[in-house]
Amino acid sequence: DPVVLGNVTLSDGVTIYLGNGGPALITVNSISGFANGAASHIVINSRAGVTVGAVGTDIGTITITNSGGTTFSSTVSAATVAITSTTVGNTVSFNGNLTLTSGMTVGAGSAAYNVAILGSSNSIAGATTFSNTGTVTLGDGSDAVAFTGGLVATAPSRVYLGGTITAAGTGVLNIGAPVTVSYNSTVGGTSTGAITVGAATLVDGVTLTVGAGAANAISMSTVT
Repeated sequence: DPVVLGNVTLSDGVTIYLGNGGPALITVNSISGFANGAASHIVINSRAGVTVGAVGTDIGTITITNSGGTTFSSTVSAATVAITSTTVGNTVSFNGNLTLTSGMTVGAGSAAYNVAILGSSNSIAGATTFSNTGTVTLGDGSDAVAFTGGLVATAPSRVYLGGTITAAGTGVLNIGAPVTVSYNSTVGGTSTGAITVGAATLVDGVTLTVGAGAANAISMSTVT
């Protein structure tokens, strides 16, 4: 049977497990912890779809062990997101602003699953590597996605760009997978790290800007 939860508040230091690997559809209105205490954690493990609303206030790690697609429909604020796998062709989607203060890991998983970051303003600490072999979508309009320690996306089948993708310091931006530029997009920020863009296809009427004035080494494949 489907599992439906309202607004969930986690006591300091506890972990909520959403699913036990079975086929239950899961919906949660929101999840929050208590400020200034030990961080609380979330583990998602279901073969069916999971939908979660706003997540924030002293949340440590959000782990997606498996899902039939997970949608975060509102803002997500946590230390870390760790995606192990999701079923083939399904998507882990962050539809609201995503703020991660420690980092994000995206595993290869057992199937070609997708990841989408669609909030208007997103900040992901650390160096992020997308190891999933489905697609990655970064923005769906004039969105900003800041990978403060850099980005590597060479394993995905395709990366869809829809906004401004940046790094800081000396972080690299290596989008070596095939790229579709769906909206006006910029790859480059204050980082002086190298920028790599794979074979890029631009939809009609859009502009792709590579580099934002920093002293970057830039490598691009074909552009059509």
